[in-house]
Amino acid sequence: MGKPGPQMVDRYGVDFKPAAVKMSESPGVLIKDVAESLCGGFKP
Repeated sequence: MGKPGPQMVDRYGVDFKPAAVKMSESPGVLIKDVAESLCGGFKP
């Protein structure tokens, strides 16, 4: 169950998702590499 109160919405800019999808569709590119390049690191 989620916490009550305001939720984070639109955390990333409008260009973030299209850029991530385009990079992830490139052959031989791992999702981890895309996350590191766009977010400065991926922390699960």
